[in-house]
Amino acid sequence: TGLRIEQQPDYSININQTQYIKDIHSISISRERRSQPEAVVSEAERQSLRAVIGSLQYAAVNTRPDLCSRLSWLQSEINRAKVNTLIEANRILHEARIHANVQISIKAIPMSDVRFVAFSDASFASAKNPDSHQGMMIMATHKGIGENRRSPVNPIAWHSEKIQKVAVSTLSAEAMALSGAVDMLSWIRL
Repeated sequence: TGLRIEQQPDYSININQTQYIKDIHSISISRERRSQPEAVVSEAERQSLRAVIGSLQYAAVNTRPDLCSRLSWLQSEINRAKVNTLIEANRILHEARIHANVQISIKAIPMSDVRFVAFSDASFASAKNPDSHQGMMIMATHKGIGENRRSPVNPIAWHSEKIQKVAVSTLSAEAMALSGAVDMLSWIRL
């Protein structure tokens, strides 16, 4: 499945997809096509775009939350993709390969000391980008975090996606993102 899972002597668990990321093939774009950045993609190019997005999505869901935001935007561009979209997909893949050694580390926390935290963020639509996007991350941590002490933080769930409603301000986009994060946090705590 491309996941490398290792338990350490201190019982922490490291999960990565280093080799999986390195094995993803980039989209072949000729020099001629690169010179036409606003040209609409062909169906063959769209299929190559979907392949890269799907491969990156698998990594983003399992071990690479750092890819989620840009990947979410890329997914929203599939049906209106231009050569620029292909170039951006290759750029995201290139950056993922540069940081292929990124991993998720899960540290042991006694059950009685586990607390959950949620973070959310959002962008709202603009004239340049008509879509609003939101992202969130839920983490398990030690109760010491509430006392402002250094604490292990274990990512549990994350995502980035297009907001399905029209967000007319930063506040409305942030409120929608926070609402979704609180819902997910409540479900995980249960």
